[in-house]
Amino acid sequence: MIKEIMASDSLRILLIRSGKAERYWAEVKEIQYGVPEKEAIPEYYRDTAGTFKTWFKIEKFVLADKDVMSKCVVASSGKILGEASKHSMRPYFIINAPTG
Repeated sequence: MIKEIMASDSLRILLIRSGKAERYWAEVKEIQYGVPEKEAIPEYYRDTAGTFKTWFKIEKFVLADKDVMSKCVVASSGKILGEASKHSMRPYFIINAPTG
């Protein structure tokens, strides 16, 4: 799955913080399954690094539009992300999102 995702021309993930209004696009440079080298791990995660299975190397964060959840569509179901996320326990969705 990582290879398939990394083959994308522009790889972004939408970060959603529960209970907060802000959403951020994170531009991903690399995805790694398994713990990276210690120097590549932010210091505040080093003591718990073994609990995470997948790591994302982020190039930059960009504040997303306030209505981004209504503009993104879940690829598998065709449902609007804002509605799908309210009724699901899934930790992530693969979405079709507007560019820009």
